[in-house]
Amino acid sequence: MLKKLFFWLLIGCFSGLHAQEIVTSYKTKKILATRDTIRIDSASVNSAFFKLLDAKLEPIDTAFYKMDFQKGMLVFKPNYNFNSDSLTVRFLKFPDYLTK
Repeated sequence: MLKKLFFWLLIGCFSGLHAQEIVTSYKTKKILATRDTIRIDSASVNSAFFKLLDAKLEPIDTAFYKMDFQKGMLVFKPNYNFNSDSLTVRFLKFPDYLTK
C-alpha cells in the first residue's frame, strides 16, 4: 500500500512539473546594434506582432528601420544613429508547418 502511494505521489509530482512548461510562438531576442542589417529569425516573422525596443525598452520609430518579414531581416536606414548598445526585438514566429 505504501509503495503504491509513493508511486502515485512521484508520478503526480513529475507530471505537475512537466505541465508548467509553456511553449509559445512569441519570442524576445536581445541583439547588439552594430550593423545596418540584422537577421532576426531564419524563418518568416509575422507582421501582426513585431516590436523593436531600445535599451530603455522604449519603442523605436518605424521611420528608422525597415523590416522584411518574409526573410526575417531588419534593415536600419542611414539616418538612424545607434544611441544604445543593445536592442530588444519582440516578434511572433510563424509555426514550423507553415514555413516549410
